[in-house]
Order: sequence, then C-alpha cells, then structure tokens
Amino acid sequence: MQLADLTTYAPAKINLGLHVLRRRDDGYHDIDTVFVAIGWTDRLTLRLEEDGPPVGMTCSDRSLPTDENNLCVRAAMALREAVHEKGRERGDSTEDLCPPVHIHLEKHIPHGAGLGGGSSNAAAVLRGLARIWSVDTNVVDLPAIAAGLGADVPFFLNPVPSHATGIGDTLVPLVGGFADGADPLNWTVIVVVPDVRVSTADAYRLVRPNEEDRPDLAQAVTQHRPAAWKGLVENDFERMVARKHPVIAAIRDRLEKEGAHFSAMSGSGSAVYGLFNIGSEDAYSAYINLRNVFAGARTWVGTTVTA
Repeated sequence: MQLADLTTYAPAKINLGLHVLRRRDDGYHDIDTVFVAIGWTDRLTLRLEEDGPPVGMTCSDRSLPTDENNLCVRAAMALREAVHEKGRERGDSTEDLCPPVHIHLEKHIPHGAGLGGGSSNAAAVLRGLARIWSVDTNVVDLPAIAAGLGADVPFFLNPVPSHATGIGDTLVPLVGGFADGADPLNWTVIVVVPDVRVSTADAYRLVRPNEEDRPDLAQAVTQHRPAAWKGLVENDFERMVARKHPVIAAIRDRLEKEGAHFSAMSGSGSAVYGLFNIGSEDAYSAYINLRNVFAGARTWVGTTVTA
C-alpha cells in the first residue's frame, strides 16, 4: 500500500575556478572553489510504502547502481540511522519513525562529468525524506550527514552560490559584496559534456597542489566581470585533463569563439561551460552551433540558479 510521495529536483553545479592547494594527512586535498548551481536537474520521486525493504530504488539510467553503491540509497540509510539513534536516545520505539521508502531517480545530468549530479541527488534525498519522515532538523544534523556522504553534498542542501574551502565542505554564501559592474552570478550557461570519462581519483593523483600566490576566487568572481577572469579564475585540473582529452580545449575555445565571456572545465571534467549574458540570443545560436560541431557530446543551455 502506498502512503505518500514527494517529487523533488536536484540541480547540477559548475565550479568557477578550482585551486588544489595542498594534500592533507588524511589523503584528501584542501581546495578553493566557487560553486554555482545551474538549472540542469535530475528528478527524484520519494514514495513511502506500508511495507517492503527500508530503502528501495529504481533509476531511468540502467547503467547506474540502485543498491548501497548509489549515493541516494546511502543518504536515505544514513538519515534513517540518525533518526533511529535520536529515537533510541529518547527511549522511543523506532518501528514507525521512518516508514519504508522507494526512490525513483529520473536521470538527466551526466554522471562522472564534474557537475555534481550524484551529490545533488543525495542532498535531494536528505531534504525530501526530512519532509516526508517529519524529521526535526533542529535535532538531526542534516549538514553533518551530508558531509559524511561526500565533500560537495552539503552545498546542495541549500545550493546558493558559495565559496567553498577545506575539502569543499566549508561554505560561505556569496551574497552581496559585488563590485560596481560585476555580474551577481546571473548568467545564461551552455554546458557541453564530451563522451570521455575522467576519473576524479586519477585527476587528484596527478594534479600538483599549489598554494603559493593563488588569487582569492571569491574575490575574483565578485569584483570582476567574467571577461576579466582569465588568469584569476582557473581550474587546476583543466590543462592536465585537456592534454589527455584535446576535445576539452576544443570545446572551451569554441565557446569563446561563439561569444562566451568566460569558459572553463567544471570540477575534474569532462563538462565544459560557457557564460553568456542572461537572456542572450547569442547564447541560443551558440547552443545550436555547438550541438552541430560536437555532435557526440551532450549539450545543455539554461541559467544559473542563485536563490
């Protein structure tokens, strides 16, 4: 018997610059980046069931796992355990706290492309289940659960443009403080994802961390227009990945030729984005041209999400 369901959306993100500063003793890396969400979304339906397994999952993309190897399932199980733990502390029965849930993921964001789709899906599950399980988020710490799932999952709990440091989990929203003439992060965005796979683990293993004389990315994006970002807003992975996959540089150069004010790779790749004025007709003609030139790639056009 079906009890209730909820549909929610999980946005992708782009990185405005990504500086790999140092390798930490725990094996992770300290980074400096700016996260901005975009309107390319996955759709998740969370359905409570009267009986069945604690967490079940289906996905429109059959190449993705639907067991505990999927971050959505791990997010649901982590939240369920946190709720049960608080219930046990109060001496409550945990039997009815978290009814069985079925997650269906309608996948649109390419996975493994540096767009954060998996992390965003996990955050959407946490937000959605907190609602339909009536979780007291003053008692259950959603950001802590999110951080345990992945470095950029906390950003997607409230995906406003943010300066991210630490391993990507220390977030400061970029609200206000923009210089006169600087764009407040509202753009039309084209994203092109070529048919190449970039391993994040391999990318971090090969990159050379550097913390000397690095520009402050939050300052760069809030004090300058995108056309002035070159040399300031850089992705430390891009040159290395583009050497192995020249199509990355070809897409970036084509975006600039089509009139993008700024173009770069997102995350550890392989997605490349270009920023255009909001509502720009040039962006939509550029989108058509890019689809034709890079016919084997997935191409999306839309806007940033700033609130």
